[in-house]
Amino acid sequence: MEGEGKGCFIVDVNVEDTAAGGGEILSILNPESADVLITRAILYTEEAGAGETDINMGVGGDDDGDYSNIFSDNRADQAGNIMDSLSADGEVESIIWEDGDYLTITKEGGAGDSEIGIAGRLYLEYIRL
Repeated sequence: MEGEGKGCFIVDVNVEDTAAGGGEILSILNPESADVLITRAILYTEEAGAGETDINMGVGGDDDGDYSNIFSDNRADQAGNIMDSLSADGEVESIIWEDGDYLTITKEGGAGDSEIGIAGRLYLEYIRL
């Protein structure tokens, strides 16, 4: 079947400066040039931010948009924290990432500059539609 398949990628997350725009920490354009179904997203913080920080992750049309349709208000102020798109009951919360849209991670709450120092990795699994 042409054009169909599974995919995954790993992206390093490193916040060295105050986030710009809507609290932008990471913004990635859909790399497949096709709609994909995100089946799982995991954000692992290897290093904590400078202070109490809540973050959102989601997909939408703007590269600096604050989207929370993958997860919202997750704490990123502890090293070793794992934020997973699987719901608490183990069911997968899948979402379509449309061609031309962005996946963003944004700061939702916390003191000014609290996101500086967050370092980790985003693990993303998807199926090309």
